[in-house]
Amino acid sequence: MEDNTMVLIVGAGPAGLATAACLTQLSIPYCIPMAKTLKQHLAKEFCELPHMSYPADAPTYIPKGQFVKYLEHYIDQFNIRPKYCTSIESCKYDEGAKFWFSLARNMNTSTIVKYTYCSAWERQETWFLCFILISCCNAHTVCAAHGGQT
Repeated sequence: MEDNTMVLIVGAGPAGLATAACLTQLSIPYCIPMAKTLKQHLAKEFCELPHMSYPADAPTYIPKGQFVKYLEHYIDQFNIRPKYCTSIESCKYDEGAKFWFSLARNMNTSTIVKYTYCSAWERQETWFLCFILISCCNAHTVCAAHGGQT
């Protein structure tokens, strides 16, 4: 999945993970950086992810530990490989190159990390390239391709 990245998913919460699972099922390569821990405060019907329901007897508000286990199981089930402790700092579209360039930082070391189709995850001081940028932040999902068109 990391040889030719078509999609960068910014935001590894429930919406980002659901997007990653759907892209996995469609065999579309992606990267999904995960910068910080997840906060869950919504009723289960708003946090249930596609293709994996909560048990019928689950409470309306899932306890944090149970929610984290649900997400971990979801990540395993769909072979999602988040890039932990990585924060996207900026994204811009290069009209000439027809790529999104995204600058990312390792949150543990504060170093800028390199992404080139996700195959060079550990290198430093360059940009991540992708054709499509999907922002899944704060319960809003926006897909931008070809210069920001959604």
